[in-house]
Amino acid sequence: MKLKALVLEDTLSDQLALEMVFEHYHNIDVKYANNSKTFKSLLAQEEFDLFILDILLDENITGIDLMKEITNADAWVILISSYPSKDFFEDYKDFKFNKYYLNKPLDEFIFRTNLESFLLAKSNSESDTNEY
Repeated sequence: MKLKALVLEDTLSDQLALEMVFEHYHNIDVKYANNSKTFKSLLAQEEFDLFILDILLDENITGIDLMKEITNADAWVILISSYPSKDFFEDYKDFKFNKYYLNKPLDEFIFRTNLESFLLAKSNSESDTNEY
């Protein structure tokens, strides 16, 4: 089972930190965007199972604004920011995705825990589908 992830991160050092973690997950095919235009283009080309979205971008749009473009209701979304989640909770709480919030700088253990939970959930849902 090959899963697809789309990462939106406009800071090179943070993107590299994410890339280093994803190197350990060969069953997740990851695409990277560093701006909203690239994100929207990749999103239009294929369907993704997991999204990692930086909230504050160097643009007049946020990662939360871009969540509105995601049509896969089964997708997981991990929001990341250097600001506390309480600053954005009201903006993202009503989205129906499986969503999580991580603070920057990224704690690799917490991020990997979220990825493992994602993989387990997808594996379980695939097993449930194959039983019928």
